Amino acid sequence: MQLVNFKDDRGSAVVEFIGFGLLLQILLLTGALQIAEVQKQQIAAEAIARHSLRSYVISGVSIESTAQQVARDFGIAQLPSVQLVCRPDCETPGALAQLRVVVGKAVAQSAMRVE
Repeated sequence: MQLVNFKDDRGSAVVEFIGFGLLLQILLLTGALQIAEVQKQQIAAEAIARHSLRSYVISGVSIESTAQQVARDFGIAQLPSVQLVCRPDCETPGALAQLRVVVGKAVAQSAMRVE
């Protein structure tokens, strides 16, 4: 039976590769995937706000239907939260329409004058 000498570095490269290399890479990969998901939600929220408000002001299309369609295009399963505010109202020419969209943790706002 051979005694183990812990002062010797032979054979520790594999242990270090597995311990530090793979574990740190897995942590970095999960962090990168989480950052990518937040960025996807932010881009989706901005696109939903812009396209939904434009389709409402220009064509009179429902904001909710456009928001759902754009969310589906981005592959977002949950329905975005949309809130429309018009000053003084949405029918007066020259009024300011503001749309606030929340997708997950991402929030986006868009504003447009009603013509």
